[in-house]
Amino acid sequence: MLSHPPLDRRFFGAKGNGRVARGSLAGWLPPPGPALCRGSPRSVACKRRCGCWDLTGRTSACPALLLGPGAMASAAPPNFSWVAPGKLAGLAMPRLPAHYRYMYEAGIRHLISLTERNPPYHDTCPGIQIHRIRIADFSPPSPEQIQRFLQVVEDANAKGEAAAVHCMLGFGRTGTMLACYLVKSQKISGVDAIHKIREIRPGSIETSEQEKAVIQFHQRIK
Repeated sequence: MLSHPPLDRRFFGAKGNGRVARGSLAGWLPPPGPALCRGSPRSVACKRRCGCWDLTGRTSACPALLLGPGAMASAAPPNFSWVAPGKLAGLAMPRLPAHYRYMYEAGIRHLISLTERNPPYHDTCPGIQIHRIRIADFSPPSPEQIQRFLQVVEDANAKGEAAAVHCMLGFGRTGTMLACYLVKSQKISGVDAIHKIREIRPGSIETSEQEKAVIQFHQRIK
């Protein structure tokens, strides 16, 4: 089994104290103050047109104003790379609003989330639709989950839109799904797809069960 890189704890801030830890957004509660974005879910966009919405139904504050200048600038998500340029990318869990902005600017309109919990700040960019396919860490996807993933990608591409897929760190579950995509799109064997995705994204596919899922997928569709 490949070693699992440690999770970068800098992304997690203290909860409930109105502060943001250095390099952090997650767990932060906005301080009291005048509302800057108002509205009900999917009805009124941010007055600064930064793409954020008040999806809670409550008065809330726009992160672009609360966190200062440049807070909404785009930044590449961790472990981001294209597997099929303009069509499908893989990444680790996005953790900042700037990660969603980066994906949106790259033409990504669909984000397939393989983790058991929602990615943070997924509601800051309503232009990206989230598709949930929950898979336990280090586990392989079921045949039905693989088919659903591929259908989302194919439907997006048919509309000229790109898709991206993530798990926690972008290696095991993400690599497995991406290898299945290569099997179908490039008509290659499961073994070849595993080798290829590891060339594109080193460290992909972490367990023998995940390898088996790719090989068995090829056997089902060949």
